Amino acid sequence: MTYEGTRFFKIIPNFVIQGGDFLNGDGTGVGSMYGPTFKDENFRIKHREAGIVTMANAGRDTNANQFMITLQPSSWLDMKHVAFGKVTEGLEVLAKIADYGTPNGEPAADVVISECGIVPQIDIF
Repeated sequence: MTYEGTRFFKIIPNFVIQGGDFLNGDGTGVGSMYGPTFKDENFRIKHREAGIVTMANAGRDTNANQFMITLQPSSWLDMKHVAFGKVTEGLEVLAKIADYGTPNGEPAADVVISECGIVPQIDIF
């Protein structure tokens, strides 16, 4: 599984950038290497700053392939979205991506992940 070649399909200034739809590329594709969705793990990491990487979901235990990166503290996401990482370098890149945001979230231009790692498929059962 890789996000290489996928686009950030939602960019909301002063809130989040959202991507991870490796199925359809537009935010409509839902699935993961664990099946259609998977449960919330924990809510230990809080959305207290810009650069928090968190799961996008449609409600409790509906995590899949899509993720968001916060552009500012977003405490209203706490206990609703599982945060699992933090951008530690390159926050200026997030700011540049945010420049392509619009109020309705549709990017003003394509922003594509050109290079990233690959998570190997694992057998979880």
